[in-house]
Amino acid sequence: MFDKCADCAKKHLRAALAYVLESKRDGDAPWSATASVAGYASQAVVLLGEAGACPALYARHFDLGVGCLVKAEDLAVQIGFPKLADEIRVFRLGVAFEGDVVKMPMPPSCVDMALGHWCEAAREGEVEVNGVMTNNIFLKRFNELMEAQDGKEEG
Repeated sequence: MFDKCADCAKKHLRAALAYVLESKRDGDAPWSATASVAGYASQAVVLLGEAGACPALYARHFDLGVGCLVKAEDLAVQIGFPKLADEIRVFRLGVAFEGDVVKMPMPPSCVDMALGHWCEAAREGEVEVNGVMTNNIFLKRFNELMEAQDGKEEG
């Protein structure tokens, strides 16, 4: 249903780069994991944005985005953060695909757009996400991550 795409992975790596470069967080502060409440919620916002920006290509991303929000809610409940789960639920219930437009309320407080694009790069291009990611590590690895996608295009 969702094929891997090296070009898409590169797009998301570049978007993450833009968010990292404008970030005010400590360069050595760890990002949340891709499989975390923040990771799923952030990935959902990226997917919903794509669905709204280009519905002809990304309409199915709406469904995946909503699914990621459900995963974020479920995980927040499991780890004992019911208020965060409720915040994500309210956001999810406010999201709508009306015609060719995705309407979204204010995203949950845990959303990190660099992380969301990192999650999408990992899904699209099989980007290696093991270990801790920080702004500084991402900046040091950016060219290597891009080149790895080039190798996938040729393979």
